[in-house]
Amino acid sequence: MSIAPSGRPGAAGANLAQRFQEAAAIFRRGEFARAVELCEGIDREAPHHPDVLHLLAMASRRMGRVLKAEEYFRASLAAKPAQAAVLSNFGNLLRHSRRHDEAEDAYSQAVRAQPGFADAWYNRGLLALDRHRPVDAIGYLERALAAGGKLNIELALVRAYREAGRQEDAQQLADALAGRHPGEPRAIGAAIQPYRKNEPGRAVARLEAAMPHTPDRAALHLEIAMVYAQGGELDQAVSHLETALAEQPLLIDAHRALNEIHWQRDDDRFGESYRDAIAKAPTFAPLYHNHAAAELSAGHAENAEAILETAIAKIGRDPFLLHGLAAQRLRRGADDGAAALLTEALDAQPDNIRFLVDLANHRIRAGHYDQAETLLEHARAIEPWHQEVWAYLGTTWRLAGDARHDWLNDYDTLLKPLTLPTPAGFADTTAFMDELAGYLPGLHSAGRQPLDQSVRGGTQTFEILFDNPHPLVQALKSAVDTVLAEYLAAMPRDDTHPFYARIAQRTHYTGSWSIVLRSGGHHTNHVHPRGWLSCCNYIALPPLGDGENGDRRGWIRFGETSMHLGEREQVARAIRPEPGQCVFFPSYFWHGTYAFESETPRMTVPCDIDPA
Repeated sequence: MSIAPSGRPGAAGANLAQRFQEAAAIFRRGEFARAVELCEGIDREAPHHPDVLHLLAMASRRMGRVLKAEEYFRASLAAKPAQAAVLSNFGNLLRHSRRHDEAEDAYSQAVRAQPGFADAWYNRGLLALDRHRPVDAIGYLERALAAGGKLNIELALVRAYREAGRQEDAQQLADALAGRHPGEPRAIGAAIQPYRKNEPGRAVARLEAAMPHTPDRAALHLEIAMVYAQGGELDQAVSHLETALAEQPLLIDAHRALNEIHWQRDDDRFGESYRDAIAKAPTFAPLYHNHAAAELSAGHAENAEAILETAIAKIGRDPFLLHGLAAQRLRRGADDGAAALLTEALDAQPDNIRFLVDLANHRIRAGHYDQAETLLEHARAIEPWHQEVWAYLGTTWRLAGDARHDWLNDYDTLLKPLTLPTPAGFADTTAFMDELAGYLPGLHSAGRQPLDQSVRGGTQTFEILFDNPHPLVQALKSAVDTVLAEYLAAMPRDDTHPFYARIAQRTHYTGSWSIVLRSGGHHTNHVHPRGWLSCCNYIALPPLGDGENGDRRGWIRFGETSMHLGEREQVARAIRPEPGQCVFFPSYFWHGTYAFESETPRMTVPCDIDPA
C-alpha cells in the first residue's frame, strides 16, 4: 500500500507507510489514543489517504468519539468511494446509533462494491434482525455463509430462522453447530433454546455433557444457572452461579444474576460476590461499577458512593467510575462536585450519551436550560431516536417556555386510553381479565421488586411475556394488536417528529412483562429509553382514588420527571384506569403511578413496541 501522494520521494513514502503499519499494529493492541496520534501525524504530511482516515475512524470509535469517527468515515469515503470494508464498518457505527436507514444504505453499498464480502452481508443481517425483519435477515445471512462460513454467522442464522417461524431449520442448524463445536457455550446455548422452559432437565443435561469439551466452564455454569432460574429452582441457580464465579471471578453477568437472586430472596449474601472478586482483582473497574449500581438499586446509596470513591482512589480517574459517583450524588440531590466529575468523564468520552444526559440533568436542576439543550442536541446527533434524550429535551423546552415542548409532548393526540376487545370464548372483557388475573401471579417467582426497575412494592416477570404460548397470554396479545392498529391509524404524519416520523405499517413487541403491585406499591417516574411506543394493559385493580380533593391513588401520571424539581415539576395528565383498558403513549413520555393502600393488588401488563 502506498501512503505517499504522487511526486513524494520514494524513501519518504516508504517511511509514511512504515508509520502507518506501526499505527495499525498499535490499534490492534488496543492503544487507540496512540494510534490516533500517529495517524493524525501521517494525515498532516499526506492528507486525505483513505486507509489512514479509515484507521482514524476505527480508533476514534473505540475511544467513544462517535461523531469524530463518523467524520473520518465520511472523509475516507470521499477520498475513495466504494470501499467495502469502510462502508461496512461505517454501517456498524450507524447501526449502533440506531440510525437504521443510513446503516442499511451503507451495507447495501458495501455488498454492491464487493458482492462476496461476508462481513458486510453478516452485518446487514444483524441490522435486519434489529429491525425485526427475520426473512430479510435470512437472505443476507445465507449470503454471508456462502461467502465464508463462521460460527457468528451461523448463530445469527439460527436466531433468524427462529424469529421467522422456521423452527425445524433453526434446530437442525443449532444441533449441527453444537456437534461441530461441542465445547462452545454459544453453540450449546443455541441448541438448548427450545428446551429451556418446557424441558429444563434436557437443557441442563446437554450443557453438563459439554463440560469436558470446553475451555470456558464458567460460561456453561452460567447457562445452567439461567435455566434453573427460569424454572424457579433458585438454590440450584445460586450453586451454579457460585461455581461460575469460582472459575472466573470477573464474569460480570454471573455477578449480576447472583445478586439479583440474593436481592429477590432478601439474602444476606447480597453484594458478597463483588466484594470477594474485588479482593482478587482490586484494579478491575467493572466490578466496582456494577457493585455500586447494585447497592444503589437496592437503596443503599451510602454504600454505593463509598464503593465508587474507593475505586477511584485505587484505580484512578476512570470515566465510568467518575460518572457513577456523579450520578449517585445527583440522585441524592446534592452537587458535591457532580458537575466537575461529569465534565471530566465527558472529556474522556465526549460522545457518551449517558454522560451527556446526566450532565444535562444537572444543568436543568441548576436552571441552565440553554446549556442542557446544547448537551442534549449533542446526544441527539449521536442517536437521533434515543427516547431519554427526547424526554429531557421536552422538559428543557417546557421549563424554558419553548413551544417545541407542546409539539413534542402532544398529549391530546399521543396519550390514548382505549378499551381492549373481548377475546373469543369469553362473555365480556371482565370475564377475560378475571381469568387472566388468576393466571399471571403464578409467573411471579420473586418476592420483591427487581433491581434497577421502576417498580416499588411489587414484583415483575423477566421473560418476554408475549412469547408465552399460554392461550390467555396470546389472547391478550391479539387484543392489544387490535387496539394498536386503531391507535396508529389515528396518528398524523410529521417527518420531523420523533414519534410520528417512525410510524410504519409493521410493528414488533420488543418487551412485555407482568407487574403485580402490593399495598403501598407504585412506579417511580421514568421513561423507556430504547422504546418507541409503550402501552400499559390493566388486568386487575384495587379501589382507586376518585380524583376528588387530589385523591389519585393507583392512577398513572404523565409529565412529572424523576429530577425532583419541586415547584418546577408538572403533572400534565393523570388517568384513572379501568380493568380491560390500555393506555398508549410514546416511550419518551415521563410517567409513574400514585401509591395505593389496599389488600387487592394492582395487576398490569406493560409492553414496548418498535416499528419494524
